[in-house]
Parts: sequence; C-alpha cells; structure tokens
Amino acid sequence: ENWGRDIGILFQMVDDYHDVFGNPIQRGRPLNDDFREGKLTAPVIYLLNNGGLCSIILPDGELMTGKTCYHIRKLIN
Repeated sequence: ENWGRDIGILFQMVDDYHDVFGNPIQRGRPLNDDFREGKLTAPVIYLLNNGGLCSIILPDGELMTGKTCYHIRKLIN
C-alpha cells in the first residue's frame, strides 16, 4: 500500500549515508555536501536526537536545537 513511499525513504536514507561515508570521487560531490547546503539528512537528524544537548546554526543562518553539535561538527570538518 505504501511501497512507493517506503522505497523513496529507503533511497533517501542510502543517499544520506553515502553523503557522509561514501566516496566523493564516485559520487561526483564532496562528502557532507547536503549538510553544507542546509539539508537535514538522516545521520544529522539521528545525531541531533540521540546525543548531548546543543543547538546548531545551519548554513542558511537558521538556528536548529538538538542534542549533539560535537558529532555534527566532526561530520563537516
């Protein structure tokens, strides 16, 4: 019934994984590019929901509250 949505979510999660852990040469884009563009990817959402308290300012200047800035900073450095 919701197979199209589920396949779309799975595709996006795989894409988000490759944005963090993939090979930038094979992807044709630098790692963590989605986050630098201000997109909330699955790994970023997970880290915000499961770490210590924090807030982060996204590249577009929006303040995002969450739980772990340390891990997000590690992703983009």
